Amino acid sequence: MTLLKQLVWIGSSKADLKNLPEDVQDKMSYSLHKAQAGRFPNNAPIELSYEIGSENVFADLGMINADEKLAKAELALKINQLLKARGLKQVAAAKLLGIDQAKVSYLSTGRLSGFSIERLMKFLALLGQDIEIIITPHKAQDLGHITVVC
Repeated sequence: MTLLKQLVWIGSSKADLKNLPEDVQDKMSYSLHKAQAGRFPNNAPIELSYEIGSENVFADLGMINADEKLAKAELALKINQLLKARGLKQVAAAKLLGIDQAKVSYLSTGRLSGFSIERLMKFLALLGQDIEIIITPHKAQDLGHITVVC
């Protein structure tokens, strides 16, 4: 898992985001996760009131399948990082991944609802990455969790 900065919810920002349509929540949550992963500069405004969030912005917002959404975000971050490192434009990336340019745009902006974890892993394999799936018993009494380590 990427080393993440702690998310700080300012004022009513968390509640406001929860009230937006789910596709907007997904896009904003992806952008927030990207910021947590250090992909944006840290120019946060002065904090007046806040709530400390977890490492999973999707869970903080009470989203269904938050672990899966976080796993997709981690995979998408890695895919986008690899595409950028190769200097590929969206049309060339689309050809390499076997998808159309619009889907590359969705991938790059965090609109991930149309992508399965399996499909994102296929993209990583096409980008020359090995993928390992490790299953371990969960330590607590509740349900297990999905974690992606890139």
